[in-house]
Amino acid sequence: MAQIYGAEADPITVKQFVAHFVAQNNVKARQGKRKTTICIWGQKGIGKTDLVKQLAGTDVVDRVIDIPIAQIEEMGDFHGLPIHKEEDGRTVTVTAPPHWVPTNPEEKTIILIDDFNR
Repeated sequence: MAQIYGAEADPITVKQFVAHFVAQNNVKARQGKRKTTICIWGQKGIGKTDLVKQLAGTDVVDRVIDIPIAQIEEMGDFHGLPIHKEEDGRTVTVTAPPHWVPTNPEEKTIILIDDFNR
């Protein structure tokens, strides 16, 4: 028998769990507090990714950004690339965020980091 760490739940309960944390994170963001990250863990092929993607365009979230971390070969795709920028009359190097990073503070977004354990 396999060991279970955390709660074992059906898809409806997991969706409700995610929706609750999204709502709580929106409140925390408005208060300037740190948001909570959640992890959905389970056997491969049971629909974890699809379950979260189904929340896009609902009253829970506007958009789900799927980052298939196991397929990223260059870390710049994940954390951005250095660029030169003029600042206080001199050129400095800063990291430009990747194109997928949300920029609209009004948009409710889930960043789904898929297969992070690979």
